Amino acid sequence: RWDVIGWTMAVHHAAWVSQEFKYLKSTGNWEKLWSEAIRESHVGHPVPYWRYPRSSPNLIHTAYHLAQFQENTKLCIENSPTIIEFGGGYGCMSRLVHTIGFRGKYVLFDLPSFSAIQQFYLQSVGLTVHSIDSFMKANSGIVCVSDIESLRVILSESIDISTATFIATWSLSETPINLRNKVWAMVSNCERFLIASQSQHREVDNIEYFRRLKDSHPNINWSTKQIKHLGRNFYLFGVRRHDDRQ
Repeated sequence: RWDVIGWTMAVHHAAWVSQEFKYLKSTGNWEKLWSEAIRESHVGHPVPYWRYPRSSPNLIHTAYHLAQFQENTKLCIENSPTIIEFGGGYGCMSRLVHTIGFRGKYVLFDLPSFSAIQQFYLQSVGLTVHSIDSFMKANSGIVCVSDIESLRVILSESIDISTATFIATWSLSETPINLRNKVWAMVSNCERFLIASQSQHREVDNIEYFRRLKDSHPNINWSTKQIKHLGRNFYLFGVRRHDDRQ
């Protein structure tokens, strides 16, 4: 409940959470998946959601992203052998995908301060967080990295990028273009993509930016979906075509 986290990396009492919660309950996976997957940990003393006190608004919001990914791609993100997340907040997404069954290698790239918070949080909820050296040798677990050269080494030497999933929810779209391009060059050969963005961030037209990005990768089946309850925000889902994964 630290103010810095609460105001920048968590959802508390936003009215639109009720729409996302209602959506999760309407899916065919509510009873067998989401009802338990969104059970909160006590770590960090998260604010409970008043309609479903065993969960929190932020965890519901994160689960909504994954449910939308599954609906729009017909794929389960937890079946990916590797997940690369750019900008992971305090670690909520990483915890959730492990809760629903992910057992592969998870790379979290963020600012140094958030890498430290992610490592503390994820270890506190019982997940394995490696050093870079031990992650390179492991078959599963999490690494929190903030140096882009270290990220480049991990992605080139430790994982098969062609089978990986890339997640960036309002992170790639809020990053300076120079850094976006560096990160994108490393992850553009991933198999699956879950991206969320606002239409405009400062001087950058994200609608145009992601239009050009899609056009430059015609070997990926892209779909864009407006997030109507969040105003001028949208999802970008991508799945590389089977005939291009040779």
